[in-house]
Amino acid sequence: MCFKSDDNGGTSYVASGPDDMLEFLNHQEKEGEKPDFELQHFVQGLEISTEIWFDGVDMTPPINHTFEKKQLMNDDIGPSSGCTGNVVWACTQTYCRICEEGIKRFIPMLHQQGYRGPIDLNTIVNDNGVFGLEWTPRFGFDSFPALMEMMTEGVGDTLEKYCRGERMTKFPMRETGFGAALRVTIPPYPFEREGEALAPQGIAIRELVRADRPHAYFYNVLLDPEGQLRSSGASGAIAAFTGFGDSIIDAMGKCEEIARRVDIQSKQYRTDLGRVFRESYEKFLQIRGDSTESRSDSNLAVETSVR
Repeated sequence: MCFKSDDNGGTSYVASGPDDMLEFLNHQEKEGEKPDFELQHFVQGLEISTEIWFDGVDMTPPINHTFEKKQLMNDDIGPSSGCTGNVVWACTQTYCRICEEGIKRFIPMLHQQGYRGPIDLNTIVNDNGVFGLEWTPRFGFDSFPALMEMMTEGVGDTLEKYCRGERMTKFPMRETGFGAALRVTIPPYPFEREGEALAPQGIAIRELVRADRPHAYFYNVLLDPEGQLRSSGASGAIAAFTGFGDSIIDAMGKCEEIARRVDIQSKQYRTDLGRVFRESYEKFLQIRGDSTESRSDSNLAVETSVR
């Protein structure tokens, strides 16, 4: 089973069995943590997110996909964090079963509600279907910094068009290549509690150059009176460093180059995400279902109802 807290700052936990889940729940209660939660059945498969940008009437192509990792250390060892890294790319094929059986089924509801802006459905996909995990009707951490590497116009200009209700024929993003983001943190991240400033203040952030600025999405940082960039406390999340490349390895390599060079006391980041995301992308190519012959009547009905 999987424990999913309704508290935005709460814990997610994948249990190894019933006894493990009971022990986890008892520990939560002893620690005074009693959020509303869901228990979900564990499903083996590829975890992938699908995001659309909706203009109030219909989605704006292209859709984009995201892989994310939350475990703090290489090889998915260690505690889960808010995020350790992402890779984003455009979904441009004519038919993708992950889209058709997942987020596209909800387009009539979004139209009915007059929803505008980005909305993401995180799923597990295997041969048996597309299983929804959670919605993200907001900018995703750190998928949005990665998406910014793919965008071909300013974020502010794009948001204004959606907020004004303009009909959009195309979302302004590259249709080839990959955007990536790598989160750099300091201890005690990820063991902060919401609303508590546990991370140290005043840790210097050095060796960034002007050319890095478009590729640095800062979190808990400040400029001191001398103009030195420093940690500001709160959580230990310092920044997501981003990059674009023709391949996943290339995009993540650009993120890692900045992460290696930046001088921060006790910095933390993963060094295996290029390989990990490339392996996930190879699985994605196997299961996305390019053949139009695999379309069902229900999938076609969803598309027709929107038109």
